[in-house]
Amino acid sequence: MMLLGMIISVLGGFYIWKNIAVIFMPYIQNFVENINASRSQDGNDMVAIFALIGSTFLVMVIGTIILGKIFGNFGVVIIIALCVYFRFGTDKGKL
Repeated sequence: MMLLGMIISVLGGFYIWKNIAVIFMPYIQNFVENINASRSQDGNDMVAIFALIGSTFLVMVIGTIILGKIFGNFGVVIIIALCVYFRFGTDKGKL
């Protein structure tokens, strides 16, 4: 049973990660282009990708800590609920 919970948590975490990255990408891209972090467009794109990976990782780590503190062992149910929300509740995750 714990193996099933771990598999659901990992796969659901990747799905949530992808959706958070899709939500953050326009904001981070606009911010990097406005401050002109690099001299070229390729450099700006690379800075935006690293900023996207870092910010998404930070959101996931903080979310996991909060999820563990509040819900304890029932965190898998919340991960499933978030996956269902991103699948059916929003159209932001569709590429």
